[in-house]
Amino acid sequence: MKKKIAFIILVLLLLGLCCTSSFYLGRYYAKTHETTETKTKKEVPKSLHNKALIIYSNSNYAWGYHYSGKVVMGDGSIYEFSLELNDNINPSTFNGLTNEFYDKLEKTDQEISKKDMDKLYKYLMEFDDDYTKQKNTAMDAGQSTLDFVNYDDEEIYLIKTSGDYTYRNKNDNLHSVLDILKKYGLRVREF
Repeated sequence: MKKKIAFIILVLLLLGLCCTSSFYLGRYYAKTHETTETKTKKEVPKSLHNKALIIYSNSNYAWGYHYSGKVVMGDGSIYEFSLELNDNINPSTFNGLTNEFYDKLEKTDQEISKKDMDKLYKYLMEFDDDYTKQKNTAMDAGQSTLDFVNYDDEEIYLIKTSGDYTYRNKNDNLHSVLDILKKYGLRVREF
């Protein structure tokens, strides 16, 4: 009788252990599945269509203030900007994307296709602030920079910059992103 009770207790313990393990494995799967879906969004959300997603800038302060570039909005439209020293606007920080900055944008005839925008967005949502520094290749040449605005993280992540110093994002999709942007003339100068 004692052996039967011990056996039943052992079976119940094992059954409880299996159920607990299944519960935690299910929660783990759901969490990783949710994270994967979130990171690999298939298309640009409509809420971002009128917001800057990619900022391409050229800056040089060696012989006077120069800060200009292009902005790719979530809908694929491309705008140009040129800032003056007294504008006191810094679009290289998330908090710098103010109404004053948007007021400086002028729409161009260029536009990135929806298909390419969705690919870009999918790739760029996997970017973070993990980048590698490469050798300095120029002096007083200024900077040519591509940044991605991540509204979920409220951060601006570097895609690539070259000039007085050179950095590249370490994301595996870097070259795919650069190839798409190059088709539309958004290419970081190489020194």
